[in-house]
Amino acid sequence: MPRDRPEMLNRALRHYVIKLQKLKNDEDLRISNDVVKAHIEIEIANSEFAIARLENIRAMYRLGDDYRHTLCRALTAYISDLQKDTTLIEEKIAPAVLPLSNVEYESKLAEEARSEICTTEKLNQSYDATADGHKLGTSQSF
Repeated sequence: MPRDRPEMLNRALRHYVIKLQKLKNDEDLRISNDVVKAHIEIEIANSEFAIARLENIRAMYRLGDDYRHTLCRALTAYISDLQKDTTLIEEKIAPAVLPLSNVEYESKLAEEARSEICTTEKLNQSYDATADGHKLGTSQSF
């Protein structure tokens, strides 16, 4: 596992929490707003729990399915936003070229982590989220 992966996972999860908080406060979400907001709050709580687990990388790999699904959604959103931001920067600065090797490296780390952590086989395995069996949310995608 790359040495930089825990920091990247932390950034991906924090990025996801910010996106979810903005979504939760979005005034355009009027249909079933309370139900949607409750689900978003669970996803935020799952993300924050996963962030806390990052301090112990061994614990990270014992994340329960709920948290693993959350981490996979966070990585997917993070990769997508890195790609969108890179494209936007390239369009705004053209014809000059800004070297974005750090963004490319971050994207590569995120892609590798997603392919390792988010395989169907890994997502279907059952793990205890913590020693006391603490578990938040559901395994449903949203």
